[in-house]
Amino acid sequence: METKITEIRYGSNWVAKMEFSIGIGSNSMNPNTKSLNIPIGTILQWEEDSRNGNVWFNVEIDGEKHRGKIESGAITNVIKSGRISPYGNNEKGIIAYGGEYLQKLLNN
Repeated sequence: METKITEIRYGSNWVAKMEFSIGIGSNSMNPNTKSLNIPIGTILQWEEDSRNGNVWFNVEIDGEKHRGKIESGAITNVIKSGRISPYGNNEKGIIAYGGEYLQKLLNN
């Protein structure tokens, strides 16, 4: 049984529940990305949801650190798709989503 998510904090850790990819290598001068495969069980650290719909994560794969994005609108959409679930103790960091608003996002 999965634990109910009651809040999401900046810098929180998430585990990949299925294989998916994130786009890496983009910046303000170059919006193009390369695809980075995220294997099941990989730990990702959520950075932020951008106003343009990018959900940013930091991840380390094979000793190499990457910053990448998923064009998904918000982390809640990535959670609802079944790609990630909370990992570890995420009590540090500023609360980004919580309360009734978070439950509304997760249940729509």
